Amino acid sequence: MRLMLSCIAMLLLLSAAVASADDDWQMWNDYAIKYPLIKNKVDMNGIFDTRFRNDMDEFFRYHFYVGPDYYPLKWLLLGFQYGNVQQKPEGGEFQTEHRFMWFLTPKFSLGDLGIRDSFLSNFKFTLQNRLEWRHRYYYTFKNTWRYRFYPKISYPVFKSKYLEISPYVGDAFYFPMEDSIAFNENRIYSGAVFKVCNHLSLDFYYMRQATRPGRGGDWAGNNIIGTIATYEF
Repeated sequence: MRLMLSCIAMLLLLSAAVASADDDWQMWNDYAIKYPLIKNKVDMNGIFDTRFRNDMDEFFRYHFYVGPDYYPLKWLLLGFQYGNVQQKPEGGEFQTEHRFMWFLTPKFSLGDLGIRDSFLSNFKFTLQNRLEWRHRYYYTFKNTWRYRFYPKISYPVFKSKYLEISPYVGDAFYFPMEDSIAFNENRIYSGAVFKVCNHLSLDFYYMRQATRPGRGGDWAGNNIIGTIATYEF
């Protein structure tokens, strides 16, 4: 446990170390609900998100996502969501994006792979694959595809009847498919999830976001402080 906490603390320090004084600080807040339609098989999700930029002083984006998750196997999630995204460019008005998203997400622990060591077996892995179809009337390419690969590792450092604490690290890679496939965005996460009474999860994280135009150009960075509150019925 001490080793895991030390690793998480070091990752947070390294993430902060790469931040430049010129980088923007933002705050992203997600509010989610999950309702089981068929126990252990099908869930319905709803997510509302708000974002603030310019050192958390300007409200520039909100979105709604809704859709089902299906578990054909204990370790595999298949999902679909529709998203309505409202985002404001610098000095402009809010613009609408319609987004359709398909998910394929293996989830497993080292224990599921046969590793019985009492410490190692509790490491959990999530390998999320997300394919998006995006309609933006104001964009050069109005209808585009984008692929995201988001691997994440977590470990429960504390577990009781009413509380579970799981620090995690993750790295999301974005590949837009407009006139060609390019790698133009990377998001490195470090945070912890606090699960309370099996119904409420509170996720607090720091994320380092790096973006660039297309497959070339210089990388620009943002620092994001984020929260995710999820209630499961």
